[in-house]
Amino acid sequence: MTSKSEAKIHVEISNALGPNVELKVHCKSKDNNLGYHLLHYQDVFGFHFGRNYFGSTLFFCSFQWDFGGYQFHYFDIYKETRDECTYCFWNVRPSGPCLFNFKHHTEKCFAWNPNAAMAPHEFDMAIGD
Repeated sequence: MTSKSEAKIHVEISNALGPNVELKVHCKSKDNNLGYHLLHYQDVFGFHFGRNYFGSTLFFCSFQWDFGGYQFHYFDIYKETRDECTYCFWNVRPSGPCLFNFKHHTEKCFAWNPNAAMAPHEFDMAIGD
């Protein structure tokens, strides 16, 4: 039997912003930089990892798009103290990311992190790039 700390976590991020809107995603943890990814509408970017021993695994992402004006936001895409999923599927919407619940076929939507006005280069500097 696999313990909670040994289970692999799979995260997928989908562009649900709308047709003809490209989403630029950049995800990191304290130790891993997953690089920039350009997602066309309904494209998906995914990654997987193991939880850390201390129960504090955290991955955060910046999200950029330009449709009706330039947008830059960031969000803690996996936060071990919040997320119970081992397969975490996120739909990125203009109002914030929504975690899909496969068991109930529902979404739980979250607001962007508070410093959403942070510029992209400040995001990189803030998380140690």
